[in-house]
Amino acid sequence: MKRRLFLMFLPLGLPLVACGAILGLQEPTIDDSLDTGTGSDTGTGSDSPTNTDSPIGDGGAGPIQLLNARVRRIAVDDASVYYTQQFDYIVGRVGRDGTGNVALANGSAVAGYFPNTITADDTDVYWASINGIHSCKKAGCAGTPTHIIDDSSSYGPGSIAVDAANVYFVNYDSNNSTNSILKVPKGAANGTVTTLVPVAKLCATVNRMVMSGAYLYYTCDEGPVGRVTISDGTVDVLTAKSPAPPLNADTLSVGASSVFYSQFLEQGTIYQMPIVDDASSNAIAVTQPYPIAMASDSTYVYWATAGVALDNGSGAIVRCAASQCSSTTTTLASNIDIPNDLFVDSEIFFCAIGNGDTPHTGVWKMPKPP
Repeated sequence: MKRRLFLMFLPLGLPLVACGAILGLQEPTIDDSLDTGTGSDTGTGSDSPTNTDSPIGDGGAGPIQLLNARVRRIAVDDASVYYTQQFDYIVGRVGRDGTGNVALANGSAVAGYFPNTITADDTDVYWASINGIHSCKKAGCAGTPTHIIDDSSSYGPGSIAVDAANVYFVNYDSNNSTNSILKVPKGAANGTVTTLVPVAKLCATVNRMVMSGAYLYYTCDEGPVGRVTISDGTVDVLTAKSPAPPLNADTLSVGASSVFYSQFLEQGTIYQMPIVDDASSNAIAVTQPYPIAMASDSTYVYWATAGVALDNGSGAIVRCAASQCSSTTTTLASNIDIPNDLFVDSEIFFCAIGNGDTPHTGVWKMPKPP
């Protein structure tokens, strides 16, 4: 099943989850055998965010809910988590300790229609809406963000990334086909959009794009995984042509020498591929139910699965050692409804999207086991 059928895409390539399919959100639970080594562990906790007898040995914190909201995507810095509430037309900021929640942009006329993908640099937050790209100072912009591309435009932004000068974005047409990878200068309203990579040099459907170093890495529904040199738009398809790369390449994370990526399928596979030309994709975990988000650090690769059924809390956060993944896969958290995004540094942040009336949707964090 393709991502577009599963997630109900709006026009112009913007993925949404049907509200009616997301019911009965439950508090995420974590593996009781995991211990962060940062606190006492009596092993009798209930996995509650306010539990003082946590089974993971983290000093009683357990999985902590930072925000209760219908969160779609997140970006994280040393102080805060920045998030989009796609169905509520809100872009906000909450402290990593759960304090100081504030809406940076509120309402479709301000945040844009269906704010979705989000990223940040040292001073600003950037996000894509159904037809626009917007920015706001991290400290706040008095509810008046800069509309780098106005929502009245004919563009259809998907994944976005930023460097010192520009915002880069995958552009879709009304049939969810990839037109190109475009760029627009940061900072100014209604900036001039230029083409970094024309459609003829890309696969038919780019699913995800992330920036790492001097490159934009991307995955294709048709299978290829490639990268674009930011300075001149040179496209380098990394995957081997024979045998053909596996179809439905979707969410990805770029490490020092490998690209990790997944298939968005009911029985999805997680792949590791060296960052070299004509690379083979090696399966490192199989039968993963709809991998939907991914992250990695110097030792591990992490991914979130949506689960086969959307209404029974069957999502999970899974980790394995990148060097020996097939024998070390560990489920860190389960009982999650649609963990849409994932970020890893010294902690794991993940978010779930819900119907707005349940207590356990929003932004959560949990300690990262050693």
